[in-house]
Amino acid sequence: ELWKQAELDKFTLLVKEEERQLKDYFEEQYREAELARTQEFRKAQNELRDLEKRLQQRVRDLQERETALKASERKVASDQKALERGLERRLKAVEIAADREIALAEQELARQQEKGSMIEEQVEELQAALASAKQEAATLEESLARIKQQLRDES
Repeated sequence: ELWKQAELDKFTLLVKEEERQLKDYFEEQYREAELARTQEFRKAQNELRDLEKRLQQRVRDLQERETALKASERKVASDQKALERGLERRLKAVEIAADREIALAEQELARQQEKGSMIEEQVEELQAALASAKQEAATLEESLARIKQQLRDES
């Protein structure tokens, strides 16, 4: 019975030792797993922070680009309005100059037409005077011919 008790005590010690070793082993495995999980969590946290920083930088870049784009759009709109105003002024000036040229040309045409009418009247007057002079010349020639005939007859 002593022997049995000694064997039982020995067995109990052996079981307790194995339990302690298993407990130590599982605790070590748990610590290692917890450490690995903590490291992974920190790594993921760092990656997330880096990603967040990159994202924030991209958002800032996009906001800056948007601001620059809006400024460019405003400048283009302003330049376009200025160009349109300039073109309108030039067009108005060209229209005024063209109207002036047309008015001058119409005045010159009226003067030339009046001058042409006066010349036509003068031509008509001269033609009438020429016809009258031809008539008078014909009458004078007839008178001269009669006088010559009379002179021949008398001689």
